[in-house]
Amino acid sequence: MKTESAVLRACIIVTLVSLVACDGFTGIKGHVRDPKGQPVEGAKVVLKTERTTHREEKRAQDGSYSLFTSNAPLKFKMRLVISKEGYRTYEKDFDSNEHYVHDVVLETAR
Repeated sequence: MKTESAVLRACIIVTLVSLVACDGFTGIKGHVRDPKGQPVEGAKVVLKTERTTHREEKRAQDGSYSLFTSNAPLKFKMRLVISKEGYRTYEKDFDSNEHYVHDVVLETAR
């Protein structure tokens, strides 16, 4: 009986510690602009992780984007990829477990 009680307490403690360690989400948001500071409408914004790819389908006229992914309780690398015809593709790596504001200026393609 004491052994079963100790095992049950240990399981509860492990579960509670796991839940506390879960921070839930990582987010990246910002604006996409051209070299003149004008919003780039319709840019394809993709957040790639080791596990999945999240695509921002909303194309705001002001060039804004926001992407969020669940990462709890893991920490992993992410890559933000922004592309639009007529511009060079932009890529930047981030760590999960943070929230970022990241404004991007796309260079024109040559």
